[in-house]
Amino acid sequence: MPITFNYTPEYFKDIQEALNASGALSKPCHRCGGQEFGILPDFYELKSQGELNIFSNDLKAGIPFAVVFCAKCGFLNLHSIGILESKTLNKKG
Repeated sequence: MPITFNYTPEYFKDIQEALNASGALSKPCHRCGGQEFGILPDFYELKSQGELNIFSNDLKAGIPFAVVFCAKCGFLNLHSIGILESKTLNKKG
């Protein structure tokens, strides 16, 4: 079963809040020291080439992620949606 995302503005806000809480948008870029970041407005998925994927019950599923980019040098950081979701769900109770 493929992974689907809830692309509502509220969901994107939850992911953004989780990225903020983790320091992903506030710590300097580790490549250039830049202080400004953006989040790509879509989510992506890394596909597994093997038979086992510890992040999903679906053995052929991928790992969904959000992309944060440095506005100074363009470096891309990938952040697991599953981890970010667990942080926002725990926070909301």
